[in-house]
Amino acid sequence: LLLSHFYGITVAGAYAFGVRILQMPLGFVLASLRQVLFQKASETYNTGERLLPLFVTVTSALFAIAFVPGMILFIWAPDIFQWAFGPEWHTAGTYARWLIVWLVPMFCNVPSILLARILRQQRKMFLYDVFILMIRFASLVVGGYCLSETHTVIVFSVLGFVLNVGYIVWIGVLLIRRESHARHII
Repeated sequence: LLLSHFYGITVAGAYAFGVRILQMPLGFVLASLRQVLFQKASETYNTGERLLPLFVTVTSALFAIAFVPGMILFIWAPDIFQWAFGPEWHTAGTYARWLIVWLVPMFCNVPSILLARILRQQRKMFLYDVFILMIRFASLVVGGYCLSETHTVIVFSVLGFVLNVGYIVWIGVLLIRRESHARHII
């Protein structure tokens, strides 16, 4: 809505198309992974085993899966979109180039989100989500007044990258502290 308000429906449509095209394969992979990972993490937690190895393994595997396609899209997304959908979608490819910067770590933070629930961090997750919403809103408003549409998408995506990596680091640190504390008790 903010993109259409500041830049028009064409920009908002190109952005929405780019996001939808990028999220389809990511959603396909994550749909089945979420259930399996949640079950495995719950079992691991309930039996008192360490969650950190599972967290590191799955997060690293997701990053390995997403890295090469992410790099390809970052380099060639405008050309790929133009070739696949026609010349009028080159702008969507330009946005997709930058959106992949945000979507790759979002893809990789699924273990963080699931483990945060298992570790009963819902209140902190809610506050973090509110913070993310405010930052995203502010980036679009400031971008709308001060930047071009492409630069606004870049800022939005880079902030998304930072916030998703921050989420992963937060849960990683939480797991390290929890497991080192558990070792000291034993």
